Amino acid sequence: MLLAIVDLIAEKLGFIPSENLFINAYPDSPDTIISVIDNGGFPPKLYEPTREKVVDIKIRAGNYDEGQALGEQVFKLFHDKENYELNNKKILHSRAYTDVSYLFSDSKEREEFSIELVFLYLNL
Repeated sequence: MLLAIVDLIAEKLGFIPSENLFINAYPDSPDTIISVIDNGGFPPKLYEPTREKVVDIKIRAGNYDEGQALGEQVFKLFHDKENYELNNKKILHSRAYTDVSYLFSDSKEREEFSIELVFLYLNL
């Protein structure tokens, strides 16, 4: 599922995988990146075919406004969306579990943000 999320971000926001868009990695360069991180998920429910995956999106940008704008773009891609496919998963509903959250300014004075997303899905 992470690769499909990365592919959608690349397509819609123009980021390039392994250059400024990463899976489960948060390299020190370049200055502006988006990282898609697997946070596991909620426990599966007995007798229900659905599962919930939690994904953390980390964003680093050169300034606050740029980081906030990137966070809002990712938010709009996935929040409150229903009935679509990501790779081999039927997404019944996706939503932001948190709003775009400012984390801190790193040692190089780049601004960092986070968004947690939850995907309710069926395996196809």
